[in-house]
Amino acid sequence: MTFKHLGLVGVLLAACGQADANQPQQLPVKPLEIHTSDGVQRLNVEVADDEKEREVGLMFRKSMPDDVGMLFVWPDIAMRSFWMRNTYIPLDLIYIQRGKIVRIIPWAKPFDETGLPSGEPVDVVLEVNGGWTARRGVSVGHTVKY
Repeated sequence: MTFKHLGLVGVLLAACGQADANQPQQLPVKPLEIHTSDGVQRLNVEVADDEKEREVGLMFRKSMPDDVGMLFVWPDIAMRSFWMRNTYIPLDLIYIQRGKIVRIIPWAKPFDETGLPSGEPVDVVLEVNGGWTARRGVSVGHTVKY
């Protein structure tokens, strides 16, 4: 391989690295259950439990299977607020305090940077595809186990 070819390979590798910067890495997946009055709703959730993972969340994802979500976990209970910056998928945001759903924001709009506050202190937020909570009969007061 000549120096000219090595230069081309370097440019291609750099371009690939830039493309991957907007492709978030999948996080560890764990099962989650929401206990509703109609039964148990099950999901597989990616768990974002450190600052960097929570900051990126579902940004840049173009789709998500209906039985998958992302669980944001903090070690403390506090007021939280989310936005939809760089998020392509409409989402339902489920705010959870000590295993109990305290607020649901359905159909959060892609790319909307308006704050979506929890309304009361929470330690967990679950994001699922837009409309999922209505389709599954999930509402405030239901319990979450993960």
